[in-house]
Amino acid sequence: MLALLDPGWTLLAFLAVFYGGQWLLGIHIPSHQSILAEVSYAALLLAAFAAGTVFHEFGHALAVRLVGARVLRIVLGSKRVSVTFSVRDVPITVGLGLGGSVSHDGDRLSPLRRMAVLAAGPAANVLVAPVCLWLPLPHWETSLLALAVLASALEDLAPSHTADGNTTDGYKLWQTPARLRAGTEVRALLADPYWWDRPGAAEILINGFRLDVPEADDCLRELCKQPEILLRVFTKPWTLPAEPEADVTHIVHVLSWKVLLLEDLPAETADLAASRMEWVIDHLDTEHPDSRTPLHTIRFGLALARLRQRMPREVQGLCADALAAELDADDRASVLAIVAMARHALLLSGRQQLDDALALDPNAALVSEAVRFLDGGWDTALAAHDQTVHRRQQQAPAA
Repeated sequence: MLALLDPGWTLLAFLAVFYGGQWLLGIHIPSHQSILAEVSYAALLLAAFAAGTVFHEFGHALAVRLVGARVLRIVLGSKRVSVTFSVRDVPITVGLGLGGSVSHDGDRLSPLRRMAVLAAGPAANVLVAPVCLWLPLPHWETSLLALAVLASALEDLAPSHTADGNTTDGYKLWQTPARLRAGTEVRALLADPYWWDRPGAAEILINGFRLDVPEADDCLRELCKQPEILLRVFTKPWTLPAEPEADVTHIVHVLSWKVLLLEDLPAETADLAASRMEWVIDHLDTEHPDSRTPLHTIRFGLALARLRQRMPREVQGLCADALAAELDADDRASVLAIVAMARHALLLSGRQQLDDALALDPNAALVSEAVRFLDGGWDTALAAHDQTVHRRQQQAPAA
């Protein structure tokens, strides 16, 4: 559904209020102005947007405090070119740009309090807009500045996603009824002591995760620490949406990766994990990439799936993007461990890749497995190679 709510809706909402307000209020911009006057007006308009962003985010922050939660961080503008300082132990980052965000620990707020926090930002813009009329400027300028601040509030209330892929406050408010239903479904599911055997358990948890239901988030986090239950949930049929949101592709990737980290996977489970990794790749939002699931990360997840499927020839190509990207030491060590095992299975030396992985992070995922693998994984590398060839021959269609 979110895919239908294009960022253009927010721009249309802004333009409708800004230019519609000019027409309704009869505001006329002087037809002849000096270049200096036009530059000054553009600067004032930009300042109005910046001020609107500040009041918007501090409106959220004030509401967070009033409902009993704690503000963790405030960001005004972009983090790329920015400075950070603290006010009462709250880090505030100020950078170039007009966006912003407030991080808080209110994930378990009641629906009513959560709605109050979401609505507080646009409400702050609405309250600040009339103040612009008191500025010592020509009436037409103050009126347009007030309209710009008011329009930015209604732009944020439009149910859509922004150009950077985040959702507007209006979209989150619009989701409230669905979140309440999802919360009820998740709690009813988890009330069953054997919930993992219930049909549709995965879909209920994934939908709850998508809608920020805390119980679903907690359950999925614990599920990743319980291999036996994770496998039982993972191997059941899932109904995945045709147009998933970023949260859905993210959690499917996480669960598939956690399953693939398990050694001695049955062939059917490895095939299933590979198909779900492929589903994630096919359904990534390339226009608004999710920083949690960059393509190179999912590709080396698929590389691990191919290794579990005894298809080592496909591994190195899938890992190439990840090795060319900027990765944390533990992630790079894991990728190198995958490549080392694949090369060893192909009767090539994987010792250099393994040594590099050990030097980066010996405790990273798959590194200890790679050490054992190069010492005789799949019985021996030759046996592993023979298994791969035999498997391909079995899968090849009859001539």
